[in-house]
Amino acid sequence: MKFVQVASEFTYDLEVLGELINHEKVNKYIESELDQLLELNKIDIMETRFKHFNIPKTKISDYEQKLIKIGETDKFVLAGIRHMGGNPKKPFIYIWPNFMIKQSDIKDIVKNVYPYFKVFKPLHINFWINSTLLSKYELDEKFFTVQQSFIGNVIKLNSKNSTTAKSKFKLQEVKSSEYYKWYENEYNNFHIMNPDMKERIPINDIELMEKCREENLLYYGVLKNEKVGIIAAEKSGIFGLEGIYINEIMIAKDYRGNKYSELLLSYFIDILPESVEVLWCNIDCENIPSTKTAIYSGQEVFSVECFYQL
Repeated sequence: MKFVQVASEFTYDLEVLGELINHEKVNKYIESELDQLLELNKIDIMETRFKHFNIPKTKISDYEQKLIKIGETDKFVLAGIRHMGGNPKKPFIYIWPNFMIKQSDIKDIVKNVYPYFKVFKPLHINFWINSTLLSKYELDEKFFTVQQSFIGNVIKLNSKNSTTAKSKFKLQEVKSSEYYKWYENEYNNFHIMNPDMKERIPINDIELMEKCREENLLYYGVLKNEKVGIIAAEKSGIFGLEGIYINEIMIAKDYRGNKYSELLLSYFIDILPESVEVLWCNIDCENIPSTKTAIYSGQEVFSVECFYQL
């Protein structure tokens, strides 16, 4: 329970949701996240990861999520190896602490955790943090952020009724899998223009996008019968609340820079069922357009993914 309690304060800024938050439900949600993390210790999952990454001198048990004591204290972290964008050449160590990490703790964490994973030659330590605590770390040159988690109370978000909507813009539900070639082509163009973003902002695979379509949460944004962009989401509760998670908002190359992403999201919010309480998403810190879109919609940052260079 210490891991759960600390996460509710250190990892998440729950104040952004105010009256929606029920702390008992929050704890149950965080417990389920912890259970999902420990699922990685199933032998078949560890074996699959071992074979997939095929890193020399490693063994199956190296992929275990380990409970590691930090020095001669009552501080522990759950730690496991990860690879940025699935790239075996970019390994890092993910940690979940049972204490509020201070900047002064980082060196002790590295000292105690690194030996368990040195065979991977990890480049960073990784953890998520309540965004209000970021200023405690930002002066360290080895520290940087990668992703931000945004969330918003749906009834307080901006729908199309509060935007300067273009009268001919509309949503069009995607009915077949034919969209994926168009989507893939647009993403390929994006990665050609932004090669550094290929691993940080990867294309969603067709299995995930099809899941969105099956849940009737995949739409084109259309203007004069032309595809302006696409939005993909899935049903995903969080903190015990009925939620919709945005997997993708992508604007076609010829329409970027005209705030169509804001319009696409606003129209999408307007059609959500009344039962949906929150809208949330993860956005790369370098993805300025998507960050602006989330903020414009009324979403706020509630957690930030951090990396510390080893």
